[in-house]
Amino acid sequence: MLPQPIADSTIKLGKKILRVYQAMHYDAIAVGPFDLASGYELLVSAQAKELPLVSANIYKKDGTLLFSPYRSVEKKGVSIAFVGLTDPSSMSAGITISDGIEELKKLLPELVKTQDLIVLLTSFRQSELKKTIDQFPDIDIIIGADYRIGNDRNQLLGTAIYTQPIRQGRFLTYLTINWNGSPWRQHKNEEKVRLNQLLKAVNRQLITIKPRKQESKEHFEQRKKVIVANRKKILADIHRINQQKPVDPEDRSSIYSLVKLPLSKDIPSDPEIDRIFNKSR
Repeated sequence: MLPQPIADSTIKLGKKILRVYQAMHYDAIAVGPFDLASGYELLVSAQAKELPLVSANIYKKDGTLLFSPYRSVEKKGVSIAFVGLTDPSSMSAGITISDGIEELKKLLPELVKTQDLIVLLTSFRQSELKKTIDQFPDIDIIIGADYRIGNDRNQLLGTAIYTQPIRQGRFLTYLTINWNGSPWRQHKNEEKVRLNQLLKAVNRQLITIKPRKQESKEHFEQRKKVIVANRKKILADIHRINQQKPVDPEDRSSIYSLVKLPLSKDIPSDPEIDRIFNKSR
């Protein structure tokens, strides 16, 4: 099937989003399917303006990588490599996207020689990551962008922390780590606070849920059933934490805590970002 031409409105929106990326001063940005929707040429142009795009598995027609596979950043004396991996189901004319497995096998052994932490930024399906992550114990943190599952709970995949906020900037994620090179352990108090926040949100959902316009009774009951099941799981997790023994003072695990903050229209927006989106609207 021949690639469809990209609409002018899509290209225009893509340019605005890339200008927003520039204004937000990211350390690294993994190329994802929605970034490619406006055509890879826009991304290459932005990369030339020092936008830190990374992807280890997007290739040009001549077989060379289109973007840098990773970016190394030093924070408080810690060397951190941000590796990008793009979902191979992403579409864009003129490029090839591999499954990324061979690229990681070659790249990670080299990175561990010079980097303290390795962070994988990826739009891969979470289900696919679960199948392959055990092959890559050198990955310490995974920040996902699987749009199919939305705002996912934090968890360990293999030996790596996995988290992803819901798309379109609806949540802001704060990940705090105390890293000493040992296996991860979630901060007990932080996890309990997070679960109690989730429980309050789910309880509100159960109180306010109503049938949508023209929604069948069966579909409404199914939506309600999902919320009830989610509440049951949260209560089980809270019970599990309450039953845990106090942490051994000799425990030398690396500790992490992760909080997701819902964003709303009540939060003041950045004037510079407003200018970008309002210009030539």
